[in-house]
Amino acid sequence: MRKQALAAAVAALTVGMAAAFIPSGVVRAAESPQPIITRAAINKSPFAFTLPNRYGNPKKISFTDLVFKQNVVMFLWTTDCPLCKLEVRHMNDLVKWAKEHPKANLRVVSVNFGDDGKDGFDAAGWDEVMMPKFEVLWDPGARRFKADVWQLDKHGIPITFFFAQGGFPVRVIPGFTADLIKTAQDEFLPPERGK
Repeated sequence: MRKQALAAAVAALTVGMAAAFIPSGVVRAAESPQPIITRAAINKSPFAFTLPNRYGNPKKISFTDLVFKQNVVMFLWTTDCPLCKLEVRHMNDLVKWAKEHPKANLRVVSVNFGDDGKDGFDAAGWDEVMMPKFEVLWDPGARRFKADVWQLDKHGIPITFFFAQGGFPVRVIPGFTADLIKTAQDEFLPPERGK
């Protein structure tokens, strides 16, 4: 009974947080109370979704699957957005950094809102450097994303969300940024003792 009450309280808290703009750097993941702790509570999060996965298995991925056991950086974009294409290089660098720093417990994914290609990503004309090295989920026209929750109505795309394990949003970066690795390091790598 206490678990159900906690899950309900957490879901209410997350709804309130999601409705408000989360300014850059307000809450560090290491300091976060990580309020969403059960799969059921994450499923009730306003951020919850299930989308087709363009690469690999499983063929569909839910928000709960992503954040339940790991930190997540999620990049919202379309392939016909010039700033988004620039950001892909930095997201690829972040994927490499995450592999080199397993203590960050970080997964990098994106959601493509474009209608290009039957599977949501038309790679024609993309060179090897630009090709996404991260998972590309697909939601043409952002039909499954609530614009107010994901701040699409306020900022548009590209926009990058940093979620601590458990689904707690710790940072939102609207627009283009080249500082993804620095931000991930600040948010997800615990400081070394004695420094």
